[in-house]
Amino acid sequence: MPKRRGSDPPARRPVKRQRPAKPDHLSSLSDEVLLEILSFLPISTLASCQRLSKRFHDLAGDSELWKQKYYTRWVLPRSRQALRFKHSIISSLGTPYSPRVSKWPGHSHLATDGKRPNWKTQFRLRHNWSKGTCRFGALEVSRPPLPQIHMKLYSGVVVTADEEHGLRAWSTKASRKQLTALSFPNAGDKPTALFMTRGSVASNIEVTVGFDDGHFEIYDLDVTLAKFVLRFSQASSSSSSTDDDASITAIASSPPFVLAISQHKVFSLYRLPHSSADAPTLLASLESSNTFAPVSLSLRCSASEVTASIAYSFFHISGGWTVGIQELRFNQDGERIGSRLASTAAFQDRTQISSGTASSSRSRLIRHMEAPTSISYSHPYLLTSHNDNTLTMYLVSSSADKLSIRTGRRLWGHTSSVTSVQVGDRGKAVSISPRGNEIRIWELESAVSARFNNNNNNSNSRTNLRSTMREESSVQIAAEKHAASAAASVETTSGAMNWGREIVQAECEALMPGKVGGCVMFDEEQVVVLRERDCRTQLLECYDFT
Repeated sequence: MPKRRGSDPPARRPVKRQRPAKPDHLSSLSDEVLLEILSFLPISTLASCQRLSKRFHDLAGDSELWKQKYYTRWVLPRSRQALRFKHSIISSLGTPYSPRVSKWPGHSHLATDGKRPNWKTQFRLRHNWSKGTCRFGALEVSRPPLPQIHMKLYSGVVVTADEEHGLRAWSTKASRKQLTALSFPNAGDKPTALFMTRGSVASNIEVTVGFDDGHFEIYDLDVTLAKFVLRFSQASSSSSSTDDDASITAIASSPPFVLAISQHKVFSLYRLPHSSADAPTLLASLESSNTFAPVSLSLRCSASEVTASIAYSFFHISGGWTVGIQELRFNQDGERIGSRLASTAAFQDRTQISSGTASSSRSRLIRHMEAPTSISYSHPYLLTSHNDNTLTMYLVSSSADKLSIRTGRRLWGHTSSVTSVQVGDRGKAVSISPRGNEIRIWELESAVSARFNNNNNNSNSRTNLRSTMREESSVQIAAEKHAASAAASVETTSGAMNWGREIVQAECEALMPGKVGGCVMFDEEQVVVLRERDCRTQLLECYDFT
């Protein structure tokens, strides 16, 4: 019988055959084997692995794994450069990985802090420093009339000192706020110098303030309790409170020693007593007639002796503006061991005698006909900044037998006058050019290595000179300045939040440095700059590399 229309069975849809899933061989491996495999992956791939699963997120974020990556990227090249600089040859085997951080050059502080570092965080921090990548935030510290503010940074805490507000502590972490404030004991005390260092307790910071009448005070800042405590106040060294020459222009401390220099160029080293009721002991006092500002003071303490140093500039009739260093050496009991002096003027004189002609000596020496704008010394690096858009780096050799300053090297990179430079404890420096709004980070060890390699490869050739200029080890800070985030990060002391936001969002507004010499500071995680705006306000600009 013929089939009726519409009675046909519905056509079956073709069934897609699913391919069998590929076996996941990696997931079946143990954590130890996976960590060994991940250690060979590049950084970008390792970061992508953390998005695969919770297990891979934990394994790819393992601190010991990133510790090896950190060593390969940052420590091993430095060790090879040190071998090349010392022996002029490099071993093909390199330097084997050492899990002991105390053996890594320049990383002993991570082994003695008592904290176990997160090496992924340390890698990201070092990477951001090398690229100049950071986040931007600002803190308003004063409104008109603007006082002369002195600023120092230590371990994420900024302390400012001025006649109007006294001492103030600011947190430069994510909160970015004022922690505490304390007026000076005597009305009319005008601070002229400021220094910060580690306190006797882990949560404390020691703050030393020098004043215009020649006396100094020492405060303990408890960061946990957000509180200043006056621990010691030295009597004024001037018989008249109006004696401007007694004003302390620079100060440094390393408990129990305090080093200060006054306006009338007196260089004084004190040993503090155990009791605040007793007077400090004056260990040495030197007076100089040819030392000019700016100067840089430092104290280096070892188990056996204390070295007090002053780096300064002076004018040499045949070499222009020259730098010198005076060192005073004492044992831990305060007994004087010796004093010595070194400058680049002696090298200039020897070069002129040996060269026979003035023209040849000029080609080998760096001459500055204007005084440096700032000086910063942290052994063995001595840096000066100049109005000709450059810095000059000197290497200082200080041993038990002698003190000497090696010939300088120009550092190029800024496009306008450099007004301030700071040298850190581990071969890093930061400089600023306010007119061009430039902040540059310098790796001084790389700069030394570049000069050494250039000298070994026929330094007289023009090609090598150009390659050396390209190898300047500096990078310009490139802060993320999004309008929304910048506005939210501004804090003020006057409560005028809207006015503060308008300041930060005005990107075309001209900038100028603060009225103090040390307007740029940095620590392990950030750079802080004291700025003065055209609209007459002072800001602490924070560049965070975490």
